[in-house]
Amino acid sequence: MSKNLFENITNDEAATLEWILKNEGATAADYFFIDPTVDGKIQELKKYGFVKADVTDSLKITELGRSALKEHYQISEKIAQAEKQREEELLSFKAIAEAAQSQAESANKQAELAISESQSAKKGSFIATVISIIATLASIATILIPLIFG
Repeated sequence: MSKNLFENITNDEAATLEWILKNEGATAADYFFIDPTVDGKIQELKKYGFVKADVTDSLKITELGRSALKEHYQISEKIAQAEKQREEELLSFKAIAEAAQSQAESANKQAELAISESQSAKKGSFIATVISIIATLASIATILIPLIFG
């Protein structure tokens, strides 16, 4: 029975394996003050063949344990890279959204300005129409008055 090297090594188990690698020949009791749950972890690591203990309970990491530790580091690095890439993508999406919002606000301001100018032009057009009607009436009056009184 072997543990799946690619998925099932926990961070705690990896830390325990790393400690055993750096402190070969130490016992579980030596690690107890760092992690009081070390006995259970070491039993699991022994069960899967990652760690061996001799008759004096001195611990030694096996080649399988070294491989599991290496795989754990590689998987952890891939996960960290994927998270970093997701964060960068989110920042990129956020920047795009902010730019789109800024453009929408600018377009809204331009639309408000166009409406204001349109209303101003409409008023100007009305005034020009009134003046044009008055001018037309004045021209008609200048023609009709001499004909009527004249």
